[in-house]
Amino acid sequence: MHQDSSHKIYKRDSGGYYVIDDNGVQRTTSSPNEHGNTLGDQPAELYCLTCRRTGEPKKYGETTLGEDRYGKGNQKRYSTDKIEEMGVLYDKIDSGTKKDMHRKQTEMIKQYEKENGKKPEFNKTYQ
Repeated sequence: MHQDSSHKIYKRDSGGYYVIDDNGVQRTTSSPNEHGNTLGDQPAELYCLTCRRTGEPKKYGETTLGEDRYGKGNQKRYSTDKIEEMGVLYDKIDSGTKKDMHRKQTEMIKQYEKENGKKPEFNKTYQ
């Protein structure tokens, strides 16, 4: 259901959102906030996961949970354990809107594929 701006939006403890309509009935509604996967104008950064041993790009990605938000060396996209497990370093490449960083990510994956005949190991798709 689409958000009705004439009613206050409440958040359920379970995570969903609702309004109380004119008849006093709870009606599910969409979140009043853009979530992290919305390709909008929210701040984001483009990153590369680089192999610790070879320096080879393993993944190009974009996130709203990067160093711009949490400080250099403190991104929250991947846990320290996950970075260790994958054997990579997190390298910030650029900052901008989520929409622009997603576009640049796709361009970088396609360029890598053109030059190497395959996508980087951890990029399964262009998204």
